[in-house]
Amino acid sequence: MGQDTARAWREIQFSPSVQARLDGVGILGHDDAVRLGAVGPAARAAGVRIDTRAASPGLWYEPSFGAAVPPGAGGDVAARLEVRALELVEVFAILEELLADPLSPGAASPGGAPVALGVARVESPRGETVCAVEQGKSRVERLHLRTGSYANWPALAFASAENLLPDFPLINKSFELCYACVDR
Repeated sequence: MGQDTARAWREIQFSPSVQARLDGVGILGHDDAVRLGAVGPAARAAGVRIDTRAASPGLWYEPSFGAAVPPGAGGDVAARLEVRALELVEVFAILEELLADPLSPGAASPGGAPVALGVARVESPRGETVCAVEQGKSRVERLHLRTGSYANWPALAFASAENLLPDFPLINKSFELCYACVDR
């Protein structure tokens, strides 16, 4: 699977017609990504080196895990595509390691006494997702969920401005945001 992905990436990477459509389109610069609170691949394509997986202590692959940031990180559609390609390489390496030496049952459970308030952060394909749950006596009292898509909509709007209208679908898909994730 990793070999097929690498071959497909090379075809895209060295196709002049594809690259001509991606370079310089839908730019989200580093400072704007930080100002707008961009997360995930959109932020890393702009050179922002944040990744929940690298910032979460106690994960089995930490501290060797590093955020996939392309060299040059121009913040355009090409950079967002490159982040995804780099992350696929890392994902396949993690999967191969897990399949070669699987975790024993219970090794990944936090343990401890149950608490009334729980907060979790995960790095989803669209960026950091945060979930806070407040438990009542026998039910969930409150739930707050902020997805990577929700965080990145302002960045998509910014990156789309001053581009040609026919470029919008390309810019939109390079962020890969979920409409349902922000439907409140």
